[in-house]
Amino acid sequence: MSAAASSMSRNAPCHCGSGKRYKDCHGALRATATGWVERGLAQLKLRDFDAAETSLREAQHLAPNDARIHANLGTLYVHWQRYADAEASLAAALRLAPDEPYVLALLAHARQSQCAWRDLSSLHARIAEVLDRGGETGSACDPFALLSMPITAQQQLVAAQRYARGLEPSKPIRAPALAVTRADRIRIGFVSSDFRSHATAALMTEFWERLDRGRLEPFAYGIFARDTGRVGQRIERAFEHFVDVSRIYCRTFSISSSHEITSRTKGWMRALSTTILTRFAPSIAQCPVSG
Repeated sequence: MSAAASSMSRNAPCHCGSGKRYKDCHGALRATATGWVERGLAQLKLRDFDAAETSLREAQHLAPNDARIHANLGTLYVHWQRYADAEASLAAALRLAPDEPYVLALLAHARQSQCAWRDLSSLHARIAEVLDRGGETGSACDPFALLSMPITAQQQLVAAQRYARGLEPSKPIRAPALAVTRADRIRIGFVSSDFRSHATAALMTEFWERLDRGRLEPFAYGIFARDTGRVGQRIERAFEHFVDVSRIYCRTFSISSSHEITSRTKGWMRALSTTILTRFAPSIAQCPVSG
């Protein structure tokens, strides 16, 4: 989830992840509420939860009957692991928009995270009913959260297709022109949120350290807050070039050096890595590596 630029195309997918066009979603809010929503989503992306809550509460005050703002608050509280607060906000959103797949799935996820089983079966049934309608329209729910719910493979496919449409660029991106030169070494870039005390790093650190520096020039781009501890320092020493991009928006971040190979050392990351690998990281080969 990310903040929308003030110049966002009104026909572009909405920044909230609903799968709807901006003009039919947050762009339809009153200007004053829209500003607070966009501010809150930007603060959420930076994991400044207190500030995001303040901004979204202000938007809620200005537009109390907008289900999307209640849903945004629910999203914030799920990220914050305040599941009881998330449930209250998501229930308010459902009273205003009873069949929103995103809200239904997130509410089920919040209840499951609390081991609150009341009415959970009926909530799962509502999610399945909405997904069975199929079609191109409707908000997108997180297909990863649905993996823990009793839905069919076809329903999973519908959810995944809606979610994927929200990751598509508003305009087609031209394939970058590559100027491959005869370098002494192959440049290889690693993009990850796991350059820290993490299971992926535990598996990969020795591999990074053993890269043949005579043949390879390794770069690292960290999209999670820099780890200044012993583990983080060891990881950084494994690379010749380490760049912390954790607080830079994906639309302004670019990898300065073209690589022959780019690897994201995690199976899945949010839209930040998608944008990096499709737009800003022209490489002959791009390799996802799941931890």
